[in-house]
Amino acid sequence: QQASSEAMSYNEMLFQETMRLFPAAWAVGRESTAPISYHGVDYPVGTTFFIVQYLVHRHPDYWSQPERFNPERFSPELIRERPKFAFFPFGGGLRTCIGAGLAKLEGEIILKKIHQAFGFQPLQGYQYKINPRISITLDPGVRLSVQPRA
Repeated sequence: QQASSEAMSYNEMLFQETMRLFPAAWAVGRESTAPISYHGVDYPVGTTFFIVQYLVHRHPDYWSQPERFNPERFSPELIRERPKFAFFPFGGGLRTCIGAGLAKLEGEIILKKIHQAFGFQPLQGYQYKINPRISITLDPGVRLSVQPRA
């Protein structure tokens, strides 16, 4: 989760919100290094858990109107109100994706350039289906109306 004393640029907030709704990977696997007891169930050392970003990033306990695209939810004030791992598109802790910084930088640059050149609107009645493979894909892909900016 990105929190700083400075306000995030709107472009950064757009990127974070996009990653919240459609993280590159839909889940991460972790193996316990200590016994865990959760809701009356005991799990031994070595148990593999899958933490599903796609679901956590849309959980109503952490996100108001979770299906709505709202970049402002990444304002510094709202970031501070959420638990640390309510948003983890690149994993977290010692196992954070080594490419997270580069992916964020590239994503923000590309997003800014595209947004400067074009306006986008979803096509009327467009429906997509999530395909959780190694990374998340959409079927039948993204369908948008694209208008060049003046």
